[in-house]
Amino acid sequence: MRNNRVLILTTNYGDGHIKAAGSLLNEIKKQDASVEVKIVNLFHEAHPVLNKIIRELYLNCYSHMPQFYGFIYYLTKDIRWNLCLNYINGLLGRKRLRQYLEEFKPNIVVNTFPVLAMPILYRKGKTNVPCYTIVTDYGIHSQWIDRGVSKYFIGDECMKKELTDQGIDEEKISVTGIPVCIECKSVDREKFLCKYGLESFNLPVVTLLAGAHGVLRNLREAGKMLYEIKPEAQFIIACGKNNALREEVEKATDKYRDRIKVFGFVDNIHELMMGSDIVVSKPGGITTTEVMNMNVPMVIFGNPAGQENENAKYLLRNGCSYHAHNLNELIGILSQLLEDKDELNRMKENARKICRPNGCTEMAKYIVNQLSNSDKSAAD
Repeated sequence: MRNNRVLILTTNYGDGHIKAAGSLLNEIKKQDASVEVKIVNLFHEAHPVLNKIIRELYLNCYSHMPQFYGFIYYLTKDIRWNLCLNYINGLLGRKRLRQYLEEFKPNIVVNTFPVLAMPILYRKGKTNVPCYTIVTDYGIHSQWIDRGVSKYFIGDECMKKELTDQGIDEEKISVTGIPVCIECKSVDREKFLCKYGLESFNLPVVTLLAGAHGVLRNLREAGKMLYEIKPEAQFIIACGKNNALREEVEKATDKYRDRIKVFGFVDNIHELMMGSDIVVSKPGGITTTEVMNMNVPMVIFGNPAGQENENAKYLLRNGCSYHAHNLNELIGILSQLLEDKDELNRMKENARKICRPNGCTEMAKYIVNQLSNSDKSAAD
């Protein structure tokens, strides 16, 4: 008898969807090492040129025209006005997907990005392989929704009503949290400070994350203002894969190197978060979940658009974060939090109340159980 197989469909529009896919793969293998799991960037394989164009448009639009991106997001959020767009989305990658269904022969297909080709094939009876969808943000957009999805995994109870209002049966919805695997559970502070070149054991650490692709803006201007903040702190600025941004920030903060350290892409982002007293970031779904699961206070910086605006509202609603729209607000909020340990502890406790650190394990167990039940049915 052949091994059970799981096909995970994702995309590289930001690193969050790929990280969710990787976390799920690792956890499925922990639950049952015999399961074959393959991660596929379907749009990239099926339409590499078009995928590259769309990806660049997305990253540039989000970074340089967030208001326009947000307008398009909310214009298309309601499925009643978005049937045409969903149909077009369902055509993308369908031929390549059929090849995977024939060649890899998965028992289950999982989406960590709204790839509607699979649920549409299932709904139309073109395949009997069930499709599960993992929503990687704390808001529901119509692009995630299709009646051909057999199971939705979502981040919080508040999202369930959004799905049921769109006609999704409640039994198809599991509130598990967003799948992230935290490789780092704790850090040795002395070793952490030494690794990142920080000199003071007593000063708090504030980490600014520009995102994997370095799309967070105004970091170059932040250097002097951060250095002069009271009470004093030491800062790590991670610029992601944006080398131009890193060079700009390094140049702008060169005078303040004793308390401001600048890095590019950081492999062990969990260690960086865990070693920080405060994380400043844009509210991507995966970053938001990682920070919550580690109970680290977060300050949202900038004007998040679209799905990240939904994530920001979720954090603010639950008292896990503050929102700084600009540098002056950021300096004010950091000054307030750095001298108010009670408020930082309150934010940590609020994050602890709503985080779902076992979400990835719950999803993997469900998938492995479904595979096992299929085996039993086949044997009977």
